[in-house]
Amino acid sequence: MMWTNKHNEVLVQETYLFEPWNFKRGSKQRGQVWERISDSLNQYESPKFTVNEKSVRDHFIFLEKEQKKKVREEEKASGIAPLHTSFDESMAAIIQHFRETDAEDQQQDAEKRGKADEETAKAVEMRKSSMETFA
Repeated sequence: MMWTNKHNEVLVQETYLFEPWNFKRGSKQRGQVWERISDSLNQYESPKFTVNEKSVRDHFIFLEKEQKKKVREEEKASGIAPLHTSFDESMAAIIQHFRETDAEDQQQDAEKRGKADEETAKAVEMRKSSMETFA
């Protein structure tokens, strides 16, 4: 399938509708959201889609990389007023949503690891002290 600008706009609309960023990266729930997005896109008559979960996710990742590249180039260029379309703004907002939730997930994982490390250290200390009093 050839992706046109109209296809990309519809993909962004559906991504906003289903909000895959609300689920942890790599989770089954996020995969199900991409599946629902692909099912929804396949129901469109104009523009016509023939996609599956993987192709939708891969194309979104491609669009995300292109958007980030475009932003970097605009920041490098001096004296150029960037032209932002509604598509660019929508992609930037979606990318920001993904970035924020991924950062929150990483922070929660770090907190869990820290607590687990503390509990392990506490258990080792208790074991050591009990062995000393037992002797």
